[in-house]
Amino acid sequence: MHNLNIFKALALTSCALIGVAQAAPLPDDVPDGHWAKDAVASLAERGLLQGYTDATFKGDRAMTRWEMASVVARLMAQLEAQQSNFASKAELDALERLANNLRPELEALGVRVSALEAQTDVLDKRVSELERITFYGSLQTVFGAQKFYNRTPKEYHHGLLDYDQIIGSATGAGGLVTTGPAAGLTMNPFIFGNMTVTDWTSGRALTSGSACSSTLRLGTNFTLNDNFQGGAEFAAYASVGDSVVDAYWGAAQPYSCNPFTAISANNSGTGANNHPYTRMCLDHFWLEHKPSHTRITVGAFNTENFDPFIYVSELNPNAFGDKYLGSYGVKVNGSVEFDEREKGNRLLWEAMGSRLADGNVNNTVPNNGYLTHCEGGNLTFLFDEERGRLRGNFLHTANEGSDGALAQSGLYLASNLNLGWVNTPNNYIGQFASPAAVAGMGSVTDQRPIGMIGAVGNDGITGIPGVPNLGGIGPQEMFSYGFSGRYKFDVTCQPELFAEYGRTQYTSNRRSEYKVTGDLWRVGVNTAIGKNKYGHDLVNFDVSYKSIDPTYDPFILPFPQSGGIGTVLWRPNGFNYINSMYSLQDTDTYIHNRRGIDAEIRWRFLPTGTFTLGYGNYEQVKTSQQDVRYSANSLGFGIPNTNVLGFSPGFIDSVFSGFSPYTYAPDGSGNAFGTALENPRGTVEKWYTSVGLKYLFEPGISKRGVTFGGGYRDTHFLRKSHLSELVAGDNGLRGENQNNVDLRVGGWKVFVNYEPTESLKLDFSVNKAYIKGHLDPLGILGDSAVATGDTNAKIVALNQLYPQIKVDYDINSAWNVGLMGRYYWTTDSLPREHSVTPTLGSMNLNFGQQDMCHVASWDGWQVMTYCNFKF
Repeated sequence: MHNLNIFKALALTSCALIGVAQAAPLPDDVPDGHWAKDAVASLAERGLLQGYTDATFKGDRAMTRWEMASVVARLMAQLEAQQSNFASKAELDALERLANNLRPELEALGVRVSALEAQTDVLDKRVSELERITFYGSLQTVFGAQKFYNRTPKEYHHGLLDYDQIIGSATGAGGLVTTGPAAGLTMNPFIFGNMTVTDWTSGRALTSGSACSSTLRLGTNFTLNDNFQGGAEFAAYASVGDSVVDAYWGAAQPYSCNPFTAISANNSGTGANNHPYTRMCLDHFWLEHKPSHTRITVGAFNTENFDPFIYVSELNPNAFGDKYLGSYGVKVNGSVEFDEREKGNRLLWEAMGSRLADGNVNNTVPNNGYLTHCEGGNLTFLFDEERGRLRGNFLHTANEGSDGALAQSGLYLASNLNLGWVNTPNNYIGQFASPAAVAGMGSVTDQRPIGMIGAVGNDGITGIPGVPNLGGIGPQEMFSYGFSGRYKFDVTCQPELFAEYGRTQYTSNRRSEYKVTGDLWRVGVNTAIGKNKYGHDLVNFDVSYKSIDPTYDPFILPFPQSGGIGTVLWRPNGFNYINSMYSLQDTDTYIHNRRGIDAEIRWRFLPTGTFTLGYGNYEQVKTSQQDVRYSANSLGFGIPNTNVLGFSPGFIDSVFSGFSPYTYAPDGSGNAFGTALENPRGTVEKWYTSVGLKYLFEPGISKRGVTFGGGYRDTHFLRKSHLSELVAGDNGLRGENQNNVDLRVGGWKVFVNYEPTESLKLDFSVNKAYIKGHLDPLGILGDSAVATGDTNAKIVALNQLYPQIKVDYDINSAWNVGLMGRYYWTTDSLPREHSVTPTLGSMNLNFGQQDMCHVASWDGWQVMTYCNFKF
């Protein structure tokens, strides 16, 4: 290393030294600080260059070419003695240039310049080999601890739940109730009237515990030859302590070590992924053919060019890492360049196949599940200097039997319990001649869209009193395709127009002939208006109109659970998908069963100020009136054999559920549900705003400063019912209570970011989330509505406030450490005079009236430290 440093100094001065040698001797009066004087002094100080006998170079006179040749000769002799381990390629190149310039003098001294050339060739080969393989890596370590306390007044009573036990436990966060008469049921607000212990800004579960987790990634890139290059990435993950804390708040796990990318149930009864312990894996590898720009990736990957209304993979429940967890399988992608005269015209293509995470657990048919996969591709044409883009997408998704077994029918219960999907006419038990066609959930022969429990089960969702009436879907299959285009016009405000269209065809049971299609489309424009004096766009404006059918992309997939928490992830900012499930599309933008406008305006003021205002207004594409409504025997004797009230498989609406049975009246043909007395359409209005301004300490020199900002958001779900005016007595009140929706979800945040140094960042913020209003899809407030006459009473009035302090320090460009602390205050202002009747109609469970008292009254703290290192 000592000699390498000397040669680095030589390399920096080589070009100038050549000029010196050609124009020797050196100037007589070399001033202090001149490169030549500094270089000579530096080399002499390190002992490599030996000058005159008195250890000086006689700076008061010129150095001759012969003296310079003598210096170079000594360097070459030292190089030859040390077998090319002496210097780098660049340093040898500098010495070779000097030697060639001084060739006559060196040869007169008996020094062969050709020997140096041979040494340079050897080193060139050695360096070329080393440069064919490069390495990179990263390490993330997170330690987290959190504790939560019940603050519900002791005099309040709820006969089903012990708050002291469940606050901070998996039960309170959305897991199974383990004791009492409700044991075995999931902690669901719409059953018990109690919100879960959750961070209501992000929707992530909160449990008491502490844990430490680390993720190490090591990658290599290599060049095989002029045509092929490749790479591989290995990963290791370790979790010590509470696995739930690590799952939600720990280091971002690699795909094959991630509890949320597992397959929770298969014929062996174990998950395909380990739950967090310690594990190493080959995350992915890739190979690229450079002339054709074609790359194949095997293992974990992110898709690059699918439109988000076709495929985005699984949402990430973890606080760290990307928004989506990516895919796992095989991807091949590439590009085709067109004639250089057609600037910006090229074709991008991508094909992939991936397994999909599947957290389905069916206790009725234990130790069985599905292997879920998808495969598809896309083509993207960029044109007119990439101002224009056209894209086409295709995707196929399906359930297969796990471990090579035949796929059993009806293993997904969520469709029946959460969505109200039921069998349609021509799919009732009495309409099939073969008993095998209605063999029931868990069979491999049932041909109904919904496989019901038992060989001789019920047809309907209401069922026979006292008999559990469960149904499920699967194996599912769906075909999706879509097109999109956008073009940015080269005019002053640069408006960009875009249009998107998607279509899906879905079947809830591949053995059934039932299929449902759905459409999606969106059009819009975004543009920039004016420039401010700092050169930034003054105003950006985006507006779009969209329409997404309730039957578009209804392929449902449950999140794998961690620690038995069934309520895996809420969507608190807009409740835009079914709780604890994920969709293949981006449901933040493309919300099922919504049509309406989105608009956003962004104003940039001063050099560092931004103000944003957004607005959205939608209505249901289709109302939530059930399209399957038949009472027992209404189509013939035993058809259906029980009351059927629900949706044909494929209908999805994340907030506006089906109407109360009291909404319907007989139509004179023997069908008790034949006439709909009302059919209100739900609406959604949202708006949000944010502002931020950064004060720079040293404008034009550094970006260091203080940033002040904040924001507010609110989403209002509204569906008005007047059923009590149409149905006299208690049933009208109960029905109106269930049909009414008046729910607001939102929050605000204020923050200050301070950067005392380039490396140190301090952040303080206060966050507020609220959920308040009326949403009672199971009618648990029905008795209270009768007693009080209030059919729009609050079922939730939750307020959550937490301040946050964060310290972030960059030790250097590769190493970052930080500390974050929060304290949650979660309170409930719900009037206690309301009582709930926890019920689950499809299972014929009714626990009678219970005093209303929410788990929402709790507080607690959370501390996380983290370290990120890249190399």
